[in-house]
Amino acid sequence: MKEKQDSIEDFSATMVITSTFGEETEISKAKIMNKTPDKSRIEFLVIYIL
Repeated sequence: MKEKQDSIEDFSATMVITSTFGEETEISKAKIMNKTPDKSRIEFLVIYIL
């Protein structure tokens, strides 16, 4: 597993985050991109406040 992890050059993922503050709920969708050794980017695609 360690060898495989060390050979990763870049990756991307889409995540959904749900946060609740009192009566308000926020749902965010973001794309994460990472390129080793030191580059990363997060794009927030959609934010809903309910």
